Amino acid sequence: MDAPSGAHPALAGLRAAAALAMGAGAWPADATVGWLWLWLGVLGLAWGAALGLVWGGSTLVFAWYILPLMPAALVLVAMGVGPFRGGLPSLAARLGGAGGSPTAGAVLVAALALGLLGLRPHTPNYSDWMAAWLRWTRPEPEYRALLLMPLWGAWAMMVQTHFCRPSDRAGALDRAFARSQPVAATALWLAVALAATLWYFDFFGRWAFVPAASALLGSAGGSVWLARRGGGLDRAALLAGHLAGALALLLGYLAGKGLLNIWH
Repeated sequence: MDAPSGAHPALAGLRAAAALAMGAGAWPADATVGWLWLWLGVLGLAWGAALGLVWGGSTLVFAWYILPLMPAALVLVAMGVGPFRGGLPSLAARLGGAGGSPTAGAVLVAALALGLLGLRPHTPNYSDWMAAWLRWTRPEPEYRALLLMPLWGAWAMMVQTHFCRPSDRAGALDRAFARSQPVAATALWLAVALAATLWYFDFFGRWAFVPAASALLGSAGGSVWLARRGGGLDRAALLAGHLAGALALLLGYLAGKGLLNIWH
């Protein structure tokens, strides 16, 4: 994962984003992070698409009737072994206090599992107005939530770099990320995430703002609070913030769906 100081910014940024997501600790102090601001958001979108493929593939293999048990279980496993997998133990440690808490970890796993179970389809696609060759851009609602969760998580990581100082535990890559993240890039990815969220959940009608508002508040406020609670920005804070952003979008989607069902 080392990125030589003379590497092309695109390649250096890709390596840095992969190292952040996979929790790699070794990073040369003089290495450049290049276009990390670009690749972190792209990686978030790519991982969201991968989670959608896991969900969709499991529904083809495992039939379900009331609750999507196997799709939710397999997505939960994927989140535990794939990119950004350090988010769960990091968030549990932040919420559980010094040394972490098994109870906090169990509660987080249960909350995430219940949230994924709530993704069961309940509404039409509402994309009939689009040309047939473009409808893939607006998949069924559950896929939209899965796609956007890691994107908001990536943005939550970016926000920390502007409001939190690196802690004593921060590694060279964490410090380089905090030092080099442009404010304009963070604003750009916020615009992308907000636009995609409002467009994807426009079928909520007057409640379309709920997922976006939840994701915005949870990603910004939650990630910064988590970093400061642990003494500053480091790899654990970044990954905890990522999961907080993803959970905020998921909870916002479920809240919007609930409001739509009550006051449709």
